[in-house]
Amino acid sequence: MELEMVKFTEHGQRGAVTMQLALNGVLAHPFTMNKAEFLGFPDGKERDEFLKRSARTLIDVYGDARDGRRLSDSEVQERTTH
Repeated sequence: MELEMVKFTEHGQRGAVTMQLALNGVLAHPFTMNKAEFLGFPDGKERDEFLKRSARTLIDVYGDARDGRRLSDSEVQERTTH
């Protein structure tokens, strides 16, 4: 799987980072996580695997971010409970 970091924003005082990833050319919706957790992976490989899983989950639930599709809370819940 080809992972691309499309956008990376640090939120200084909040200690958070927001990322937007693409996986195999499909754009995932952005997500925010704690900066210390992002930097705390033991190595780059583990971080990349986490980012791939995150992108895959976002794409599976919300689809390609370029589609601009909005899901209701019930649709999100339905898609995340298998």
